[in-house]
Amino acid sequence: MHTHFFKISFRFICFVLPFLLLYSCRTIDLETVPEKRYPKEIEESRQWVMAHYPEQFSINLSKETEPTMQLKANWDRAFTGSDSKEKTVEIPVVPVFPPQVDRVVQRTIVLSENVQKYKETGDERYISNLSRLVVKTNIQSKERICFIMTIIPSASYWEQTNFSPFSKVTYTDRADFDGFIFFYHMNGEFSNGWSYKNGKNSGSIKMKQPDTNQPPQE
Repeated sequence: MHTHFFKISFRFICFVLPFLLLYSCRTIDLETVPEKRYPKEIEESRQWVMAHYPEQFSINLSKETEPTMQLKANWDRAFTGSDSKEKTVEIPVVPVFPPQVDRVVQRTIVLSENVQKYKETGDERYISNLSRLVVKTNIQSKERICFIMTIIPSASYWEQTNFSPFSKVTYTDRADFDGFIFFYHMNGEFSNGWSYKNGKNSGSIKMKQPDTNQPPQE
């Protein structure tokens, strides 16, 4: 396995963070589905997504010229959530590899501290993260939107949760989460990201434009 520095540049606001890395790792199933499931809401969301978006979608892990990661929603493991203003359906996604690519190896975004823990222990869970498709419905207007959420736990959060971090983190509940959460548009482009410490938002992450000789567009 080889380590690659994350080729997208990020501007970290108001705090200093360790480097993010692109790392090659084996695909392992770490998702634990919460018990809250309302089949009617899940099916309505599934039909809406299928009517508006292709079955496979993508995340751009690095610069636009590189291949994107193709994903597919696993609707059998969808679950629901809500707060006073909106309902959500979260669906774990799994990578879809072309035939010529090793199906058990993928590139993923991790923290440098997690890579160090992996090197010390050999435990690949440290260098794993999880993406979900999120369908959000406004309770009053019934308007729906969807996007991709990627959860990147810190090494300490893996240990704090006895290596079960994802069951405690949803779109509407970040609990005591420690790490990063990235959001992507359905076309695969990075939207925004947030750092969390003990469940509290500790700063935002924005993507810088690649360096070019061209002036920025207005």
